[in-house]
Amino acid sequence: MTDPEQLLIDRQQQAILEEALELVNPRYVAALRMRYGFDGDPMTLEATSQVLGVTRERVRQMTVQAERKLLSILIYGPFDDDEGMKRRALKKRREWVVEDNKRRLEEDRQCQLRREQRAAEDLATQQIWQEEMRRRAEQQQRDYAALLADRRHRREQEIDVVQRYWQAVYDNTPGDIPLSALFARPRTVWDL
Repeated sequence: MTDPEQLLIDRQQQAILEEALELVNPRYVAALRMRYGFDGDPMTLEATSQVLGVTRERVRQMTVQAERKLLSILIYGPFDDDEGMKRRALKKRREWVVEDNKRRLEEDRQCQLRREQRAAEDLATQQIWQEEMRRRAEQQQRDYAALLADRRHRREQEIDVVQRYWQAVYDNTPGDIPLSALFARPRTVWDL
């Protein structure tokens, strides 16, 4: 069972639609009624074109124009003349363009902010990476300097052992340095 309130609303909407249709070109209304089946079953473009005696493309164009005019009337209200309707539509269009421009400017601003944030994040990441690479390079330099110092110290020890041995041989007192110390293979700079 249908609700009486809904029936009343449907009738009011039907009355508004009929009033709006009276303001549209009757030929366009006929095409619209046939295509959407206001008075019965909907018809195809081919069938409607045969009834009206125009091409299918013209029926499609008439239907689109009727829909636009009907929508304009339902949105902006009926006008006495086309000029009033055009002025009102232009005013509405200008308002829409202004709002659209504001929306686009806001989107552009948000996009620019996101780009700036990404650039700042990239810069921070790059600075962190550069700092890490600098730290690693310094550590490698310290490690290499320590390695060279250690090699130099060992070489000096080896030279000292050989010099003391030969000094002892020269003095004919090879007492405290055994001969095996000279021929034992000590670690050298080249072994590291």
